[in-house]
Amino acid sequence: MVAKKSETDGKSVKKAPVKSASAKVKSAVKETKKPVKAVSADTKIEKKAAPKAPAKKKNVKSGSGAIRETGRRKTSVAKVALVAKNGDLQITVNGLDYKKYFTKLIHQDIVFAPLALLGITGGYVVSIVTNGGGKSGQADAIKLGLSKCLANASDDFNVILRKHSFLTRDARQVEPKKYGLKKARKKEQFSKR
Repeated sequence: MVAKKSETDGKSVKKAPVKSASAKVKSAVKETKKPVKAVSADTKIEKKAAPKAPAKKKNVKSGSGAIRETGRRKTSVAKVALVAKNGDLQITVNGLDYKKYFTKLIHQDIVFAPLALLGITGGYVVSIVTNGGGKSGQADAIKLGLSKCLANASDDFNVILRKHSFLTRDARQVEPKKYGLKKARKKEQFSKR
């Protein structure tokens, strides 16, 4: 850059070097150039012509008419199948009646809670396969899986179950054990003498 004194103020003014017109044009062309993808007419037609598949209801097996869902709690997993049939309500867990599988009354109440909330006493057959964890975790997993099945069966059920937070998974897990400690936080008793 060249500094020249202006005749009016006596101060020095810096002037930028002058670019040639061809340099300006080249830089403008570089900025505006973008890579162009070649698209054939056939690909456009195929995308437009492809019909959309009809929306299926989630986890519904069309052959048997069973609604299938999975519930989880702690390390327990419960796979629940709900079938609408005339007659009394039947709930089987791992091949046994749920009252024989869960001997404690509190676990039986947890399993039956979604049905009790909706006032269902018959018309369904519920088949459950559960594994992992203990009886308490399995009961809560069944409760979530059964609630999901009932929510898929009817929109009215969905509103009621969501309102009472039966469709929310309980994400609490056991805290992992730390090295040097007895459990996650339990320590050896400290002795001064």
